[in-house]
This record gives sequence, structure tokens and C-alpha cells, in this order.
Amino acid sequence: MKKLLLILIALISVIIFTGCQSDITKLVYEPLSDEEQHLFLLTENNINMYEIKNLPSDKKYEILLTYEQYEGKEKVEEEIFYGVRDDKTGKKDEDLVLSLNYQDNKIRLLSNATSSGYDLEEDLKRYSRAALSKEINLELGKSYYMYYASTYNKYNGSDYVLGTPVTKELTNKLLEDNASTIFVKISFNEL
Repeated sequence: MKKLLLILIALISVIIFTGCQSDITKLVYEPLSDEEQHLFLLTENNINMYEIKNLPSDKKYEILLTYEQYEGKEKVEEEIFYGVRDDKTGKKDEDLVLSLNYQDNKIRLLSNATSSGYDLEEDLKRYSRAALSKEINLELGKSYYMYYASTYNKYNGSDYVLGTPVTKELTNKLLEDNASTIFVKISFNEL
């Protein structure tokens, strides 16, 4: 009886310890502290910080950020403004930090030690806007909307839109009733 109890305890311990470990790549929203957010709001800036955790060490991959603009249902602009790739396997990569600032007619990006910007023809102030503010699992081969701006937004940046894998049906639904729509999407692809 004692042996059976010890074996049962050992099995439960193994299940608990292995069940708590996760190799799923995640995009984690990192909210700013109240003081940091207050300082940014005073200067009319806003930053969305994300950390990409558990990057695979056994696969080659790339992460892309893409700006898309639609007029009605017609795509008028699509531009990759950030990309990182890992074409080696076997070494655990450090987590990737992305800080995005959407302001007026520019998207600014700070990623670990790299900074860049993307100039827009559109002024984002004239749009209703929403940015991803939750944790999502990133699957290789899929894209996800991180930012959504439109002249009319009946979904108002709900969880239905942001963080959901991009499909043609979702995009068409989001373009309904919108004269102009802007997306920023993150793509996680295997090389």
C-alpha cells in the first residue's frame, strides 16, 4: 500500500512539473505603469509594449509587422515595416520586445536595441482606433491583427478583431461599412 502511494505521489509530481512547462510562443501585452502612462498622455503619446516569449529553438522563423490600408474593400497599400528572422536552430533565443507608438501620421517602433519608423500618408487622429491589449498564442504560419483603425468601427476594437488569426472572411467583415481602414498585423512564419 505504501509503495502504491509513493508511486502515485511520484506520478502526480511528474505530471504537475511537466504540465507547467510551456513551449508555446506567446505575444504578451506589457502594460505601462500608471506613472509611465500618465507621462505619455501628457505629451499626447501612447505606447503599446509587447513581449514575444518562448521563441522556438528547433525551427527557423521570421516575424513581420505589416501596415495595410484599405479604401472601401480595396487594398491600396501594404508595407512590411519591421522584420526579424532566425535562420539557425539549436540555440534558445531571447524574448523579443516590441514597443509601438501610433501617432498622427507615423508608426514608431523600438525592438530590443533597434528603432525604426514608418511614415503614413494618413493622419491616424481622424480614425477610431484600437490596439491589441491581451496575450495571444502565436502559431507558426499565421498572422494576427495588432492594430485596427477605421472611419467607422462597429466592432470598436473588440477581442473579436484583435488577436484573432487573420482570415479573408474576418478582413471582409471588418471592411464592411468603412470608407477607410488601417491594420497592423504580426506574422509568425516558418522559414
